[in-house]
Order: sequence, then C-alpha cells, then structure tokens
Amino acid sequence: LSQPCAMTEPMRSELLDGGIQDIEEEEAITHPRSKSPWVVLAWCVAAVITNVAQAVTLKLSGDRFSDGPYFIFWFTCIPFVIVYWAILAGFMLFTTQITAEMRKVPQYKFVIIGVLTTLNGLLMLFSNAHVSGLLQALLGPTIITIPLSLVFSYLLLKRTYKAGQVIATFVIIGGVLVVVLPAVLTSHGKTPDTAGWALCYLGGSLPLTLANVYEEKAFEEQPIHICYMLAWSVLWQFLSILACAPLDMIKGFGGATTSDFFEHQMKGLHCFFNTGGVPGCDGAWLPVTLFILSYILTQFAMLGVIKNGSAVFAFVCVTIVTPLTEFAFALPFILGEKLHWYHYVSLVILLAGVAMYRYFDVKKATDPNVRSRVPTMVVASAPAYFSVPTHVIV
Repeated sequence: LSQPCAMTEPMRSELLDGGIQDIEEEEAITHPRSKSPWVVLAWCVAAVITNVAQAVTLKLSGDRFSDGPYFIFWFTCIPFVIVYWAILAGFMLFTTQITAEMRKVPQYKFVIIGVLTTLNGLLMLFSNAHVSGLLQALLGPTIITIPLSLVFSYLLLKRTYKAGQVIATFVIIGGVLVVVLPAVLTSHGKTPDTAGWALCYLGGSLPLTLANVYEEKAFEEQPIHICYMLAWSVLWQFLSILACAPLDMIKGFGGATTSDFFEHQMKGLHCFFNTGGVPGCDGAWLPVTLFILSYILTQFAMLGVIKNGSAVFAFVCVTIVTPLTEFAFALPFILGEKLHWYHYVSLVILLAGVAMYRYFDVKKATDPNVRSRVPTMVVASAPAYFSVPTHVIV
C-alpha cells in the first residue's frame, strides 16, 4: 500500500489462502520498512484501538436504531460513496495511476461485488440488534471467513490446502459451535441470541467469502487500482441497498411496513439529528458518527501497519481485536454483557484454530516446491465487508 486509500476490514482484517511469502517479497521492494519497532508498534496499537472502536460503535448504532436497521444501512453508506469518489477523482485528475485499461474493466464485475457486499451488510445489520456484542465478536468475518474461504477456494479456484489447514478449519468450526449452541438453548443479556438471528448474523460471512473468491478470479488477469475498484463497488452497493428497501417491510425481519416505510426513514433522520421530538434519541448521532470516523481511522492505521511493518504483522495485530472486542462489550459503560464460561472456551479454541491455520499457511508459502498465489485481504465497504486481491494496484 502506497497511497492514502482504504484496504483493510473495519472491525478486523485477515490474510486468506496463502502466498504470504509472495506479498512479503513484493512489499520489501515497494514499501521500505520503518527501522524503528516503536513506530510499527504505535501503528499496531492504533489499528487495534480503531478496529475495536468500529466493532463496538457498529453494535451501539444498531441498538440505538433497533427498529430502523434499513436506515442505518443506507445512511452510513452515503459518506463512503462521497469519500471514495472524491479520492478517485483526485487520482484521476492529478495522477496517471488510473490507466485506460482499468477503465475498460466491465462494470458487471463491480455490480457483482456491490451486490455481494449488500447481502453481507443486509444479514449482519438486520440481525445486529438481536445478537449480543459478545456473540458478534466471536462470529464476525475475521474468524468465519477462514473455513468458508477454504471451501469456496477449493471448489471454485481449485486451490489445494495442507492437511494442517483443513484440521485448523474444523477447530474453528468447533469453536463457533461452542458459543452458538448455548445461545440456541438459552438467552441472556440485553438482547436474546435466538438461533435464527445468530445464524443470520453468521450467514453474513457467506456473501463476503464469495466476494473474496470472485474478486481474486475476476481481477487476476487485469490488475486494477484499489481506489477505482472501491469507488465503483461502493456505488453499486449503495444502489443495491436502495433496491433492498422491500426487505425492510418483511414482518419479523425489517422494522417497517408498507404503509410507514418512508415514515421510518424520516424518523431515523430526525433521530440522528435529534429533531422532530422523537423520544429516546438524545445522543443517537454519536455512535453512528463514531462508527464512520473509526472506520476511516482504521483504514489509515492499517495502512501504517502494512507500510511500516508487513501484511503478516497486520494480520497478527487484527487477530488481537477479537478478544479485545469481546471484553469491550462486557464493560459496564459500553453494554455490560456478562461473559460466560463458553465465551472463554470458544475464544481460546478460535484463536488456536486461527494460529494453527496461519502456521500451516506460512509453512506452505515458504515451501520451495509450492508456488502460492497472492493472498486476499478482507477490507471494508461501509457498512458491510468485502475483499480486494492484493495484486490490485495501490
């Protein structure tokens, strides 16, 4: 990464599928490392704090607008459409990095990415208020995309994996079951973790993973600038969000009906700006604004980690986000959710599974008999998540 442009996940980031050696070698050439470990550490601390803040504020935003998830969906996407297109305009006006070949990339590729991103955000945001923060921390994309990406990469990209990576995947699945099954059998905390909503939130990682695999395939032959890709993808995402308006009128899923849909959207605006006398909206703007700000700061923090450290070190930093986010939700002044024994057990199993997967990932990448492909990094398109192949030009 050499430009001030986003390329990481908002709540957490991960490298997928192997090829770590390749990207490390490329980074050593294009991005000289900082000689000061304190600089790298400072960027890592900043990345961890902003990632945790983003996860927490997204959950708090959903709780404050629990009857209007669709409002949060389209409202928080608008700033990123503006930001990404402003950045792209700067690149197109003042640099030559956006080439004619990039502009010839078929729009349907960006449409597919935008739609998958929308599906990801749809499932996660609509279930946000019904799933506790503790469960969200454990079932978020950083963890779940590993086993899903293994399956889809094998089926669609014909990629092979070491036995250790497969075993690690089952360990991760086991860690998920440890925390999901008790949530199915009981409820606790401020928001009941019903089986349906927990599975809905978990299912949000499915389109995310499909986007990972599709992007790697779609842009393998034609590298594309990250800002060009993000600008078009988030625009199509916003348009597909608008097309999803009828889903907000499904009873038991959305927060509106056919008769009061527009009233709900106006209520959301009044609540955010604290106008119109909507009760319970004092300070409702704060978590939404902090979510947007923390998202932007996360991009720059992760950029600093990768430029001054490495892509692998960026993954290590973001791995820490999962346990810290879980404990943040347990703080009394945030949500005050109670940690149960299975949260601790699940956390240990998940981190062990991720560490095991990365161990064999690096081992595979350093095997002279194996030529791994460049990995994929999960990044954010607010308020959902998608990935960008690291062979894009940045």
